[in-house]
Amino acid sequence: MAGGAVGIVLFAVTQGVAVHAAVTPWLDDRARRRRRLAFVGAAVLSVPLVAPLAAGSWPSWAQAADGPAAVTAARAHRPDVAVVDLEMSGLDGFGVTAELARVLPDCAVVILTGRGRPAHLPRALTTGARGFLAKGSPAGALADVIRRVRAGGRYVDPALAADALSIPPCPLTPRDLETLRLAEYGAPVAVIARRAHLSSGTVRNYLASAVQKLGAASRADAVRLAHDNGWL
Repeated sequence: MAGGAVGIVLFAVTQGVAVHAAVTPWLDDRARRRRRLAFVGAAVLSVPLVAPLAAGSWPSWAQAADGPAAVTAARAHRPDVAVVDLEMSGLDGFGVTAELARVLPDCAVVILTGRGRPAHLPRALTTGARGFLAKGSPAGALADVIRRVRAGGRYVDPALAADALSIPPCPLTPRDLETLRLAEYGAPVAVIARRAHLSSGTVRNYLASAVQKLGAASRADAVRLAHDNGWL
């Protein structure tokens, strides 16, 4: 291990695909101090992507089953930087980022998105991410972003930032969004009502309101539109 440095790299399961994580060193160029680097998500850890960040071998392995497990592992290893895959099971990248901001406020989070939806940018920043870029970005660019956020800076993909300016403000109320989120996987109205502690009639009203405000053709279409705009 170069300079005795160690770092923690975590993998989570993404879309049902079991993956692993490597422990890899990362040295600060100036202080040459030990840093811990966490990767959360399947798609972000390929050897070509990680190689510019690592200095030495990967001597051991760790595994996290999903987003919640990744948070648990991060709490145990306390990384300085976490590179988080947006699409994960159990708890998505936004949820992982928000939880890391709560339990590890000194951990700088960089979110990688494969969808490249600019609407996700405001939510990423709101949840506490310091960096936001596409998974297709060059490995060298990711390395630069990691160093920047670790030094206290921020980075947003310029193309995503420009596109995000065209996203309209969310027309839905918090209750509309909560009800729509509960309806996301096709749960019956009675189930949504029980989970939201509302009457079935009230749930129907909120769902109808969301459909109308979004100009959607159906409840499922409203969910899709809300996701496309980064509101869910």
